[in-house]
Amino acid sequence: MRVIHIGDSLTSDIRGAQSLDIAAMWLNRLGKPQADGIEPDYVCTTLDEARKLLHGHHKEEARA
Repeated sequence: MRVIHIGDSLTSDIRGAQSLDIAAMWLNRLGKPQADGIEPDYVCTTLDEARKLLHGHHKEEARA
């Protein structure tokens, strides 16, 4: 099983999750520019898009 943290704050959510070696998906609903030095593992703009990304990711893991 894999854990992916989804959040809308680059500093609190993305940097925080990655500091604990947890993959992070940035929910960027407002189209904010990405901050220097913070690289989300995934980026989405809606929860529906996040669901689709996670569903596709789950299928890839099942094939491995």
